Amino acid sequence: MLRELLQLGMVPDLLLGVSVGALNAAVFGEQPNLDGVRKLSELWLEAPLQSLFPRRRTLRYLSDRESVHPSFPLRKLITDNLSMQDLADTKVPLHVLLADTHTGEESWFDEGPIVDILYGSAAIPGVLPPLRLRGRRFIDGGMINPNPVQHAVELGASRIVLLLCGSLTPSFHSKSRPLATLLMGYTLTQLSLTKMELANLPESVSIVVLECGAADSIDALDFRHSNLLVTAGQRSVDRSKEQLNQLL
Repeated sequence: MLRELLQLGMVPDLLLGVSVGALNAAVFGEQPNLDGVRKLSELWLEAPLQSLFPRRRTLRYLSDRESVHPSFPLRKLITDNLSMQDLADTKVPLHVLLADTHTGEESWFDEGPIVDILYGSAAIPGVLPPLRLRGRRFIDGGMINPNPVQHAVELGASRIVLLLCGSLTPSFHSKSRPLATLLMGYTLTQLSLTKMELANLPESVSIVVLECGAADSIDALDFRHSNLLVTAGQRSVDRSKEQLNQLL
């Protein structure tokens, strides 16, 4: 999606990232040009992503442990793909959302140790250990606000492009596994939150939502379909070119 947006002449002056979107935003924010897009593409198309969440660990969900997977593989992925040490060093200002497990509230960061913050924003509870930082515990920010467009408005944004990891109107089917059904319920909650965010935008704000319906039928922890998702993202931009040009 980012390559096509740049080709349309759209260069962001503010980035907001949540969960895996925070890593995408950081890689692009470090190089907000076609070189950055190429690096991001290589990350998802060439990196050994299956090592992040090895399959055949279903029984670990029943064990007496904090998480199924360790934090190291994701931390290494972040470290290997960024040269910055501090979140404040991106060329385009980036704000990253984490969820504070003590207060249950949003915690926004625009500076601080970048590997820690990006890891914490993607730390799905039960799947990855929470981030411990400055005496507090944080988990995936998407748990409480998956697409925080209202926060972008609070920061002064009046023209917004929202990149969704899925669609606003997915067709869900019954799942054969309890865990998959649980994740489906979580996705429905996320969609409800996103729709409320969009419904409450002031009239002065223009927004284009780029959906990726191909992601709806893919397990969020399965990285074997990156090519399919990249192609779907390109099609989403093509379908929305008229809206995007109006935004310009």
